[in-house]
Amino acid sequence: MTKKLSQDARQRQITGAAVLEFLQKGYEGASLDNIAKRAGLSKGGVYHHFPGGKKEVLIAAAMSFMEPLYEMMDLAGSMENPLKGLAAFIRAHLEYCAEHPREMSFLLLAQSQIRILPKMQQAAYDYCYEMVSFFDSLFKDAVSQGLCRESNTENRARALFLCLQGAESIVGTNSLFEPRGLSEEITNYFLHEPG
Repeated sequence: MTKKLSQDARQRQITGAAVLEFLQKGYEGASLDNIAKRAGLSKGGVYHHFPGGKKEVLIAAAMSFMEPLYEMMDLAGSMENPLKGLAAFIRAHLEYCAEHPREMSFLLLAQSQIRILPKMQQAAYDYCYEMVSFFDSLFKDAVSQGLCRESNTENRARALFLCLQGAESIVGTNSLFEPRGLSEEITNYFLHEPG
């Protein structure tokens, strides 16, 4: 008999088991039966919390790893100087990626399903939109405060987002891509005006 947990705790238990299953077997090789066994539940118990089955569990697990990112965004957005906020976000984000290789490996696996799973496409679109909007708002604040010259802030925000997406998969893998140095390079490129 399974222990009574809150719905949130049970969902975290299931997504944690799913991450291990997906990392070991890939999305296609993972089964809801094995996810249920790892979580100590019946398959019906998993469906109770995730009626969409394996697809819904994958998306929920991926979104749970985004929570620290949203905390970093809140902190960066609360800083008086938006460029310092962006620099702090870049550094914290890359350090998190380097310190959490399992989570980053899982997110790469989840991203591989974007073209196949329509709900994953929507979740990815929402994430991209939120991130670009966040960067754009800080760049606009920096322009309005006279901290940088006017430019197409949305294009700058998109380019920064894409740069960070690429950096996520490689940061911390060797000395060329250690988080502090990489964050300084990205910060210098995107946040400092050319002389």
